[in-house]
Amino acid sequence: GAQREAQEHLLYLERFVELIIDLLSQLPTRRFVRPVIEDQYFVARCVSSATVRGEQGALLRKLVDMVQFFLHFEIADQSGLALSESDVVDRHYKRLYHLQRMAHKYFRTKLTKFYLANIGSVSSRDQLV
Repeated sequence: GAQREAQEHLLYLERFVELIIDLLSQLPTRRFVRPVIEDQYFVARCVSSATVRGEQGALLRKLVDMVQFFLHFEIADQSGLALSESDVVDRHYKRLYHLQRMAHKYFRTKLTKFYLANIGSVSSRDQLV
């Protein structure tokens, strides 16, 4: 009945996340799949879902962690070459700058301190909390 359906649903989700891992781990597909996965906030949606947070979601949590690892793997999508430390830092700062711009555009009154702060002061989780 319902329990069998829930198990099949969980199995389907696990296989789907495995497919995403396979697509992200191979360079020919990574360059096309990674922007879509990032744009759809795939990892954030998975982490916040009740299925992943539930008792039965242990394997699914591990798979989502693997997606996050491959999503942020330090490799240039087009060339397949390893990114230098400065390239990784530059990518990180560009994402934070974009986040600050969005905070300014959409949450001007609530996040004034955030979008006016320099990148160094908002670059780590500890400084944001």
